[in-house]
Amino acid sequence: MDTGFTSQSLISTCVFDTLDSPLTDTVWMNPYFKYAQSFTTGSSSCTLESVTLGMMGGVAKNGGGFFISIYDATGLDGGPGNHLSSQFTGPDDPAFGSNEYFGELELNANMTYWVVARVAHGGGTYGWNTTDEVSVSSDNGFSEGFALKPEWSTPDRDSRLHMKVNVIQRVRVQTPDPIPELGMQMLMVGMM
Repeated sequence: MDTGFTSQSLISTCVFDTLDSPLTDTVWMNPYFKYAQSFTTGSSSCTLESVTLGMMGGVAKNGGGFFISIYDATGLDGGPGNHLSSQFTGPDDPAFGSNEYFGELELNANMTYWVVARVAHGGGTYGWNTTDEVSVSSDNGFSEGFALKPEWSTPDRDSRLHMKVNVIQRVRVQTPDPIPELGMQMLMVGMM
């Protein structure tokens, strides 16, 4: 007989992480070239919390204008489709190393999403590190490679961009029912 009850807790979990994978190459973004990296959520809905990009930094004197957006995977061959959010705060002139972007976006279970890195017109040129490491570290997500804009190409399933995605998930937690425990304590007190 189940004497406990179920509650919900919020946990932060990683659904995609290639930040520590060996560096293979770097793709360069400017106002005319964007790159995207996909990830897939697990079996429950969640809230996107943060995205960290592994960058080479900027190489142009007129730096700035860098930002990320989230898209669904309804585009050509499962590429970026509908724009969902650009409300992520982080460095607009990212430096060498890890650059973290924060925001909140509700994500559906078992769905693929794309993180698209872009540079506004008049902005600089930035390098995003890549790896051909196929084993992606994640709790419940995976990668589909990267694509190039304009004219989103078919995703390159042999390469990954250096990125880490963290989400907040609601999980069910079985906790003991305090009433049977209280009853046992009262019984023991009565015996004394």
